[in-house]
Amino acid sequence: HCAECLIPSLRDAIDALPEKERKTILLRFFKGLTQEQTARILQVSQVQVSRLERRSLQKLRDLLAEE
Repeated sequence: HCAECLIPSLRDAIDALPEKERKTILLRFFKGLTQEQTARILQVSQVQVSRLERRSLQKLRDLLAEE
């Protein structure tokens, strides 16, 4: 895949995530916030953000690998 081709696929994959997982990915990787800052915004623990992040990234890998 070329990088330009992956952008729409990545957007679709992120949109397919459950809300809290989607917000975690957007805050961490597109807004550049720390896990602690993300936890405050989502009103969860930093440990929960770490779990959400790990689960979300795996789902994104799986979704993108299907293409």
